[in-house]
Amino acid sequence: MKASVVLDSSPALEQAPAWTPRRLILLAGVGLVLLLAAAIVVDTARTVVRLRSPYPVIDEWDNIAVYRDWIEGRTSTLQAFLAPNYEHRIAIPRLILFSDYRFFGGRGTLDLLVIFATQGLQAALLVGWLWSKPASRLGGLLVASAVVGLTFSLRQWHNFIWGFQVQFVGVYALASLGILLFVGGLVSRNRGGRGTLLLVAGYAGALAATFTMASGMLVGPVMVALAILWRAEWRIILLTAAVTLACAAAYRTGLDLQPGFTIGDSLGRLGQPARLIAFTAIDLGNLQGRSMLAARWLGYGAFAIAGLVVVTAMRRGKRDAMPFALVGIMLFCLASALMTAVGRLGYGMEQALSSRYATGTGLFWSSVLAYGWCVASEKSGSRAWRAAICAGGLGLLCCAAWAGRDGRTDVENWSQVQRRAADLTLTGLTLGSSDPDDGSLGLEPQIDFLRRQRLSVFSLPEGFAAGRPLTSAGPIAPPDRCHGAATSAAAIPEQADLQGVAITGVVDRPQTTRIYIADGAGTIVGFASVTTHPARVRAWEGFARVPAGTPLSAFVRLADGGLCYLGTAIVTESRSASVPRREP
Repeated sequence: MKASVVLDSSPALEQAPAWTPRRLILLAGVGLVLLLAAAIVVDTARTVVRLRSPYPVIDEWDNIAVYRDWIEGRTSTLQAFLAPNYEHRIAIPRLILFSDYRFFGGRGTLDLLVIFATQGLQAALLVGWLWSKPASRLGGLLVASAVVGLTFSLRQWHNFIWGFQVQFVGVYALASLGILLFVGGLVSRNRGGRGTLLLVAGYAGALAATFTMASGMLVGPVMVALAILWRAEWRIILLTAAVTLACAAAYRTGLDLQPGFTIGDSLGRLGQPARLIAFTAIDLGNLQGRSMLAARWLGYGAFAIAGLVVVTAMRRGKRDAMPFALVGIMLFCLASALMTAVGRLGYGMEQALSSRYATGTGLFWSSVLAYGWCVASEKSGSRAWRAAICAGGLGLLCCAAWAGRDGRTDVENWSQVQRRAADLTLTGLTLGSSDPDDGSLGLEPQIDFLRRQRLSVFSLPEGFAAGRPLTSAGPIAPPDRCHGAATSAAAIPEQADLQGVAITGVVDRPQTTRIYIADGAGTIVGFASVTTHPARVRAWEGFARVPAGTPLSAFVRLADGGLCYLGTAIVTESRSASVPRREP
């Protein structure tokens, strides 16, 4: 009996389709998008590391005063953490800010690490879910790249470079987490479970968001809206409404607003609905950059998309938790933009283009992309729909990359102002001019506290270098290791009582930005910083405290700790020199 050979023609053994030119082109395109997203992340991280300054700014001075009163025993722990910051109660952010003062020398290191980690987790949540969808993996990869780019774009530079902004990224992260847990509880109950732990965890997220920023109080109302859209039991809707009222009551209890701020002024703006809508639209569209007109129309598109998403969510019914949670995140971002409009409209419509609001804008559009991909993945024959989502993601990613250019310029300007202010403080000069409206006067108690506790710039090697011999800061390197000059040194009229001097010069390709200023006796009498402009020969500017006629020598600090001589200038009698304002 002859053995017969049976050929198995099952699909499992069929030869895989060859890589077609179309597929290779698509793969190359997705690879370029991945590289663009990665470049955005790397550029943001490098810019922050290169240009960040530990020097306090704006609201952080008030927070330092709260921390000082707490550790010196003038206020209780509860009072310190619940003390208002204008209309906000930032108890959760103060856990991080105070920890940075206590364990990281008040340099903002912990704050910035938490900011980047929070944004990373926010992006990972959406990317991980997108990757689990059964639709085209290449398309999902493109949408995921757009989400990562939007999350880390330098358009939101304010929230990356300034550690105090941990509250801005924190409120959106806590809101997203609380909404996701709450929706998870609703889904669990729909599938026969109790969902109690998930619901309670969601309510806890709402409470934490409330004590992160004032906009966190909107998480509760969004949860109520989601419960209604989900057609949850009335007891769940009523319980969620009760939790919302409890969060608002806890926020309001004992709240003593700072002078000059009244809630009535903000609520009065509700009588300007057209301007409020326009402000909100610009807020939701500010991802593209500084064009108010383009931002407004992109924001109007956001309104239409949000309405379409709500209708789609109602038609989809009770399905997975994540897509429905994305609806809640979008609603929270939209409500936050409206709340910002109520609070900031009085300062002008251009406030809506502030970079700090771009974090919420990025989250809104990331949620739109993720939700759109979810709907496209569930529809049969929806290749055109998926292509539209990919095109939208690519467009938003390009907008984020383009806006990052302006963000980098803003960071450089911000950094230069902060470094000049730090040089003034380390030198012992006043922070501002004689103008009492510049907001930089009256900080002597906080500066003295930072000096005594060795915090902020006083935790750096040059923190206590003033008045000490130059050799104590490091060995003097051979002069051929650097090239530069001290071009001028002149007394500052506004700082005459402190013998303030402004000194300038140039340096060729410095390894660091720190420059020490020494008098003729070799004593450190001031500090200077190199400009951040990426040119081969850079200018530097600094300050010192010496009488007219004193020779001042500049030494740049090298990467190995050595000091390299740049040049000497004689202090002239007077010069019209302006001291930088504390706020860029």
